[in-house]
Amino acid sequence: MSRNRFQQLLTVVNSVDNNAVSDDDKKADNVWKLRPWLEQFCKNCLDIIPEENNSVDEMMIAYKGRFSKIKQYMRGKPHPWGFKIWARTGTSGILCDFDVYQGSVDRCKAQPSEYGMSGEVVLKLVSTLPDNQNYKIYADNFFTSVPLVVKLAEKGIIMSVL
Repeated sequence: MSRNRFQQLLTVVNSVDNNAVSDDDKKADNVWKLRPWLEQFCKNCLDIIPEENNSVDEMMIAYKGRFSKIKQYMRGKPHPWGFKIWARTGTSGILCDFDVYQGSVDRCKAQPSEYGMSGEVVLKLVSTLPDNQNYKIYADNFFTSVPLVVKLAEKGIIMSVL
């Protein structure tokens, strides 16, 4: 297929009806065009049976384009420019759950949480794990706080710092 034919097809293929989405939804979610695909992909990731040991960390999806509100720079990463993804993976390295980072300001919350942004990320990613099943979460010190460890212990999840 030629490049011109591919670009022509790309202009007519849509995953979301642009007229069905309000401007408020567009402002609240920077990835609203990809949201149906992301939700389906996340659902498929959640169908995997979770392993006992899990890791929570950030990942970068390489992107060097100019036009994106959510592009990040992270020094020291193999791909320093791109989209940041919060991810929970098993010991096999398979992605179990994820969330796209859309910027430091959470537009949906009015009050900051006692766990902080990183604690909220961990709580969201482990919310799909069943309670009191002896799961262990490993994360670096960015994701760790005393209130978070206490909250996870209440759910029967052990957290360790790498």
